[in-house]
Amino acid sequence: MPKKTVSELLVLATDEDLIAAANGAGLKAMTFPGDDIVVDFSDKKIIVLDTGNAVGLAMELAESGVDPATIEWLDDTVGTGGLRAFFEDRRNIARIADHSRDLYWQEIRTLHDAYEDPALAERIPSGIPCLDPHLQYRRREVIIIAGPYGCGKSTLTQILGMKWAEGEGGQDQEIPVWFCTWEDDPIEQRDQVLRHYTHGRCEEADESQIAKAIEMQKRILHTNPEMERERYLDWYVARARYMNEKFGTNYFILDPWSEFDHLRGPRETETEYVKSIMKQLGKLATELDSIFAVVTHIGARMYSEDGSIKPFRIANAFGSVQFGSTATRGICVLRTPLLVGSHDHMVVHFDKIKIERNMGRKGTLALIYDEDRHDLILDAAASRAAADLWSGKSPAGGQ
Repeated sequence: MPKKTVSELLVLATDEDLIAAANGAGLKAMTFPGDDIVVDFSDKKIIVLDTGNAVGLAMELAESGVDPATIEWLDDTVGTGGLRAFFEDRRNIARIADHSRDLYWQEIRTLHDAYEDPALAERIPSGIPCLDPHLQYRRREVIIIAGPYGCGKSTLTQILGMKWAEGEGGQDQEIPVWFCTWEDDPIEQRDQVLRHYTHGRCEEADESQIAKAIEMQKRILHTNPEMERERYLDWYVARARYMNEKFGTNYFILDPWSEFDHLRGPRETETEYVKSIMKQLGKLATELDSIFAVVTHIGARMYSEDGSIKPFRIANAFGSVQFGSTATRGICVLRTPLLVGSHDHMVVHFDKIKIERNMGRKGTLALIYDEDRHDLILDAAASRAAADLWSGKSPAGGQ
């Protein structure tokens, strides 16, 4: 069978790419999760065209021993059975693709139909008004939050998790948020929730405020892993699946990454290992229709000891650039006393956003942490100075 022209070919790596390509016109699309298409299919292109009789032709080609690289899928019944039903039968996949163990078909849709998937089209606000322009959640995200020790990463994730449990994303779940953390005290975190919902006036709070705080405390699970088996990623993955099935948990916070005991193969580099684990988390986020936030550190050379801002990228996260290249969203955090005003500031830089039009725009904010209320307050003047410094400009009245 002679190969056909592939000018109509549209092979996409992820569901995010479907959205990114939505300004295209009417082609059928197929997706591979993560970066499988780059790693596993660079020399084995499988083509989807819109001309009909796909299943019968594909089976004839497979039976005749045609190499998978030459197979072209032909179908005009996508969405009504046909090709989709064929792919759902893994026996057929095994007959056709020599990469069948890696091949994972989620769905085949027109570009127009991509917007019909709620998980792709929805925007869930962060619950923190000053962050909302930069942080509109979509389910199936893997978020990397990186910064030096003591910069406020854990504080930020605590507040984000609390707001998720209260808001749209977690409203239908029994326990929407799970913190798996080695460094946070669950008693202190419980008190932080109480302070937040009583506006820092616990002794003067009315019954409704106390009731709200108790309700939110019951909707957030906090685990300090102690047993040896709890320090391995396979335990975490199994636990996440259990929490999702049992309680509807859909926001998972792992803080910090460095506390896990990481098992690498004897010839596996750290970069290869991180890439593999991030890929696994991405598939888990898709499987559970959930969000995973991973807190990690940056190396000592990536920030200034005097507290001045030394901009960094999420790719500078300690361990591997793969944190930056494979994450759906990357947030950089640092702390400085040297911006305008008399407060210490938590500087939050939204460094990577897969699709800004749908998920929020990149930018830099300077926030003041109100410990009494366990809340974040935007400092507009300091934010302008921080944005200038992060971009390499010299702000007036800044550092």
